[in-house]
Amino acid sequence: MATPQISVLMKVLRELLRARGIRQRDIAERLEVSERTVTRWFSDNDIGLRPVEDLCGMLNLSFFDLCELASSRVEDRISRLTSQQEQALVEDALLVYVFRQILKGWTAQEIAAEREIPEPDLVGALMRLQKLGLIEVLPHNQIRLRTIRNIEWSPRGPYSRSANQWLTRCVQGADIGEPNSVWAFDEIKLSGASVAQLREKFDRLLEDVIELADGDRRRNPGSRDWYACILALRPMEVPPYPDWPDARSHPRLEYPTAQANAPNPAGSAPVSKGRSRSQRPGSNPG
Repeated sequence: MATPQISVLMKVLRELLRARGIRQRDIAERLEVSERTVTRWFSDNDIGLRPVEDLCGMLNLSFFDLCELASSRVEDRISRLTSQQEQALVEDALLVYVFRQILKGWTAQEIAAEREIPEPDLVGALMRLQKLGLIEVLPHNQIRLRTIRNIEWSPRGPYSRSANQWLTRCVQGADIGEPNSVWAFDEIKLSGASVAQLREKFDRLLEDVIELADGDRRRNPGSRDWYACILALRPMEVPPYPDWPDARSHPRLEYPTAQANAPNPAGSAPVSKGRSRSQRPGSNPG
């Protein structure tokens, strides 16, 4: 039953459940299934009609309402920004920060409180985002997102160039012994098929990270810290042993050079830590 339509339905369901603070554990307990089963429903879209109706029931939503919401999502939501929209974001640190938090479901009140943003500045940022066509500002600073949450950033666009600068700052002075940090790394040889599978796994893992962060935002707003979450798989070239300086020295590793690493002509506007599709450099700022 894993079709493009089902994929959209499950994305809408996941967002609605997250907005209600309903975790996968809660779903498993309510529907008397294992958490592994719930994870499979949302990560692989491997689900039947009855569980979808049960999930709708947890939201007091009919299946037909869900279909209507999914239909409007397909018709109305922007999946990729223009170069001009991306440029406008990276030129304004507040703008990109606010937009990245909106993509994660934060309210205007939460965004303002987190960084002590004065209301006039926040309202100004919201108005600029609305003018760019990325959101719609409703009464009382309620926000309707006009893009999908997993935006497909242009690999060579302004946002990706700015993201490259942010990533560089994140890994400078890396210390795997740093308290409260989590590191996992290795050098491995992989086939193209395995790389494709890992790309999908990265996307699903990042979804889980966002879900954890969203749960913390709702339940433990005062006991959180910012983290840079980076999932990466990068091609590299390891020279043959005869080319090593000597048996005791590590060989020099070479990485393919890409134009995406070129300096950002718009300046060094910071990119908010956070969510982006694993196949494209990008954001979501924390």
